[in-house]
Amino acid sequence: MKLLIDANLSPMILEPLRQAGYAVQHVAELRVTDLASLLVSNLPLIAAELERGAIASLSPVRLAVRDLPLK
Repeated sequence: MKLLIDANLSPMILEPLRQAGYAVQHVAELRVTDLASLLVSNLPLIAAELERGAIASLSPVRLAVRDLPLK
């Protein structure tokens, strides 16, 4: 199983997970060009929502869009 560790979690949890056999990567390990490429390739899919004021959360494995205000 591949896991992407969110920026809010400490990178210190990577090693125990790797020792347990998981393929893990911390968001901080992603290169800026990787993140920019993800954004550019997905922007057409969410442009209308963003123009209405929604927020988006993007990772290599998930794209989530939420309308504001959050409830």
